[in-house]
Amino acid sequence: MADRLARIRRRGYALTRGEQTREAVGMAAPVFGASRQIVGDLCLTLPQSRFSAADEERFARLLTQRAAALSRMNGYQPAPPARG
Repeated sequence: MADRLARIRRRGYALTRGEQTREAVGMAAPVFGASRQIVGDLCLTLPQSRFSAADEERFARLLTQRAAALSRMNGYQPAPPARG
């Protein structure tokens, strides 16, 4: 589980295939609030038959962009990049 969570954090989204709903693909990206805590998520679910590996990057980019926009609307401001 720790490895899976680390991968989700690195990618910025979660991807499941048939885990919650049989024959469905689910993708979700976190939505943050002003306190930098997760307040929700934005998700996409579609039939596995309509999803190919080639779709993942495009859907992930759109999903994370929209989740980031919702986060900003909630007052979220990312931490400044670490100097070093």
